[in-house]
Amino acid sequence: MPGALGMVVAASTCQLESPAGMMNFVIFPMFFVSSALNPIWKIRDASPWLAYLCELNPFTHVVELIRFSLYSDFNGFAMFVVVGCLIAFFAIAAVSFDPANRFAKGH
Repeated sequence: MPGALGMVVAASTCQLESPAGMMNFVIFPMFFVSSALNPIWKIRDASPWLAYLCELNPFTHVVELIRFSLYSDFNGFAMFVVVGCLIAFFAIAAVSFDPANRFAKGH
């Protein structure tokens, strides 16, 4: 899913250096506002509004799938969110990518 989001960013830019710069403003904030560093229940104890933002973040659901799999468990809602975001981001990238005008825009 993060790779599909990266494809959306890369398909919508005209310069080779832009996707790396965009990662700093898209991917990294999404990573830090997810449950990758702390479990969601610990975040909820510290800050309910931050826990709410984490629950809206698709990266949280990726991390939850990994966490549940370590305990040989399955989180169906997280799988639904991850697959849905994967399909949506890939579709957006496929529609917005135009190889004929990739570097012809001159931006």
